[in-house]
Amino acid sequence: MSNLQANWKKWKPRLVAAGAGGFAAAVVVVMIGIIIGPGDTAATNETRPSRDSSQSTDSDKPAPEQEAEEAVQELAAAPTLGDDGFASMEVTTDPRVAAASAAQVLMSADTKKIEWVEDFRKESLSRVMRPSSDYVGPGDGLQVKAFGGDTYYGDELIDRAPEMLATEKYSPDGWWWLLGDTQSFGGFASYGASLTSRAIEVYDQEEMEEYSGGSYWTKPSDQITVDIDPEASFELYWVRVETATDAGEGATTQRYPVALAVYCDPPADGGVCGVTSLMTRYPDGWKTSY
Repeated sequence: MSNLQANWKKWKPRLVAAGAGGFAAAVVVVMIGIIIGPGDTAATNETRPSRDSSQSTDSDKPAPEQEAEEAVQELAAAPTLGDDGFASMEVTTDPRVAAASAAQVLMSADTKKIEWVEDFRKESLSRVMRPSSDYVGPGDGLQVKAFGGDTYYGDELIDRAPEMLATEKYSPDGWWWLLGDTQSFGGFASYGASLTSRAIEVYDQEEMEEYSGGSYWTKPSDQITVDIDPEASFELYWVRVETATDAGEGATTQRYPVALAVYCDPPADGGVCGVTSLMTRYPDGWKTSY
């Protein structure tokens, strides 16, 4: 697991200067139209080359996906749906835990208790983007420039996320937020379905670059400027969730991708971590259909 604060000086220039256009935050997609399709990274547990166990080397260690799954099993509490139909977001200073918990919140809902997708978007995003009343957030330290020349700041992006993300349409080839999609949510609601998602794999930027073979889309776009407190952290996370859907005739299970950007306040402000935006890019091997 990478130490984000310790690595801040090392990768801050990449945040500011990276020009590959890989950080396709959905809130940014809406504002500046930089939608980028999924990468050509089909690596999965099934397709990753295996190595003879007898060929031991000094570098023998669990594969990144195994480490990620073990970490989330240790760190992220299994979700439960409350009386309001929502899962709870953990208040944590660990960005990996925050990413795992946020993925569970965004992909869990009891549609018998949540009537409208607008209500789900607003409340679930509020939970992951404002995890605590003490959370400060990036404020002006995160800036997104639109092609028209306008600049949007971190707090504004967070506040406007439900409205902006309402235009995104779920697609197994790109946009992943199944429950944030009007048609998809309505379909589940028509059956009174309950969906509970458990994070099973979590990757930070460095781990995903290794997992996906150094894909350019793991690096932020030059449309985004990050100039935050050096004691704070800002990192991209990819989470795979296992979703149990119960429509009254027994639960079915399927895996879905989640892609997030997580900001953690500096320790002086409490260090709480929350989601600043949702991304669109994830490995091809994580594509789903329904």
